[in-house]
Amino acid sequence: MRRWIWLMLVAAVLAASVFVIATANRIRQDHPTSVEVSAQPSTDRTSSPPETQGSPASALANATRRPGTLTNEEIGDLQKPVPGKLMDVIDELAPRAEAGDARAAHQIFIKINDCKWAIEASVAAIPTTDETAKSAEKARLSEALARLESCEGITQDLIDSRAKWLTMAADNGDPLAQLTYASSSSLILGGAAEMMANPRAVDDFKRKSLNFLMSLAERGDVSAILQLCGAYDAGVLVPQDSVRAYAYAVLANLITGRSQNLVQVMGGNLTIEQQEQGQQIARALHRRCCG
Repeated sequence: MRRWIWLMLVAAVLAASVFVIATANRIRQDHPTSVEVSAQPSTDRTSSPPETQGSPASALANATRRPGTLTNEEIGDLQKPVPGKLMDVIDELAPRAEAGDARAAHQIFIKINDCKWAIEASVAAIPTTDETAKSAEKARLSEALARLESCEGITQDLIDSRAKWLTMAADNGDPLAQLTYASSSSLILGGAAEMMANPRAVDDFKRKSLNFLMSLAERGDVSAILQLCGAYDAGVLVPQDSVRAYAYAVLANLITGRSQNLVQVMGGNLTIEQQEQGQQIARALHRRCCG
């Protein structure tokens, strides 16, 4: 019986990222310009982002770190890999990251993750007779090959180190790293076998992820609020609570004015009394974060 309960827990944690993405898809109708934070680099770009001049350190010098106060374009810029060769970036930023520089640790994670995407994209071209798909695949392959030029020296050990750098960045307070961490259970914990072998790591992941999201939500970070909405709706990281899920949807709408559809979806199966309770919770949260 205990083994069955534990298998269910592992399955729930593995599903966390899926539920967050599913909620994000529903949210996208209300937030057409919302930014998704993911451990997987975007693969729908048709050209490489332009690289700025200078060293990785100079590229980071003016970066601000409060996603709730940034435009989507600025957040996108902060998620781009810094220019330069992979090993040069690591050599320059690793001492700073290991000394507690959260932004430096996050940029190492982004750079390695980008190289991993480039490797996978370069070998995943699928033959097709559809001209539109063929053109998109060709552009994707061209981008991957161009980005591979900066990835000399990449090894499996470096790819495996992504969890280390992401965790370091999140622990040291980088908000975007914290958002990514909370939706990256497989990257941090491994597969079901690893989770079964290390239940304490699963508990630590759930605790840290919830703390990260709660801390960001208390500062009015809408991305964290939406992740909490999805977590309470699905019962991942936290026990399932439809009233709390509804409350975070209402909170997102109070901040942005663009979550009416999400509010309707989350409140669809609630009684009038439950909706009133959720609205009270949302107003209290709003006073704490944004009042």
